[in-house]
Order: sequence, then structure tokens, then C-alpha cells
Amino acid sequence: MLTIVGSTMPAWGPHAGIPAMCDWYARYRSLRRLYPLWAALYRAQPEIALLPPPSAIQDALVFRDLGFRLYRWVVEIRDGYLLLRPYLDPDALAAATDLCAQAGLTSDTTQAIVDATSLAVALKYQARGAVPAGVAAAGHHADTGLLSIRLAAGGAGWHGGGCPRLTRQRPGFRAPSP
Repeated sequence: MLTIVGSTMPAWGPHAGIPAMCDWYARYRSLRRLYPLWAALYRAQPEIALLPPPSAIQDALVFRDLGFRLYRWVVEIRDGYLLLRPYLDPDALAAATDLCAQAGLTSDTTQAIVDATSLAVALKYQARGAVPAGVAAAGHHADTGLLSIRLAAGGAGWHGGGCPRLTRQRPGFRAPSP
């Protein structure tokens, strides 16, 4: 019976709304993965948000307007990233890049880890009100897109603290404490 249902699904699946359900689920999953990153940036820079955030549980229970919310969060994460540019530490970028190269990671994964590490360190510098020495005027990661944001939020282990394992492994580099 399962074989018959599966083999005939291409014929009746689009009429039953299966592609739309898959798209909805992908957007919902992206939102769930972005929430910790978006919330951390919102706490640091409340002016980035169009709407104030509900709690994580309340937000997880909202099932409509996912496309709008996903678009807004990507824009707001990008805005938060741009507002944190003065706090980006070139040493953290170099440490993350070196460690990714040593691990032989793909360029997309490397970009995500570098972005996550630089955001975590920038958030710590901003919380302390300190600007790292030798900060470049504009980071080379200013073209961060949805793929990199999504990877930074979930694939690189973003949990509100970024990737502290990376910042501790480089000899001589020490991330600022909050």
C-alpha cells in the first residue's frame, strides 16, 4: 500500500498541497534556527526590529506570515551585523579563518563560522563598550546573505554565544569577556 501511495504521489501530490506544505515547513524551520541569533542581536541593538520579539515559546507557536517574518529577520540580522561592524575584531576573523582552513571546511561553512565567530566577539565587545584594536572600517563579510546567516545561526552552532571553541583555540587570541 505504501509503495502505491509513494509511486502515485507525483500525480496527486501538487493538488493536495504537498509542495506548499514543504515550503511552509522549510520557512518555519529557518525561523526556528534563526531565533537565537535574531534575539541576541535584538537584545544588543533593539532598534533593528520592526516588531518587538515575543518569547521563544510564543514565537514558536505562530504559524502564519512565515515568509514575511523570515524576510524581516534576515533584514534585521543584516542591520544588526552592520551596526556591530565597529566592534568586529580582525584577530577573531583571522583565527576563525585559519581554523577552518586547517579543518578543510567548505567555503560556505567557513563563511558561516567566520560570521558566527565575528558576531559573537562583536557582541561581547559591544556589551563591554570597547572597540577592538586594529578594527577595519568595513569588514570583508559585508555581503552576508541568507545562506550564510542560516548557516551561522544553526550550522555553526549559534546558541547565543557564537563559537567560543574557535576563539579559544588560536594561541595568543583571547575573546573579550562580557
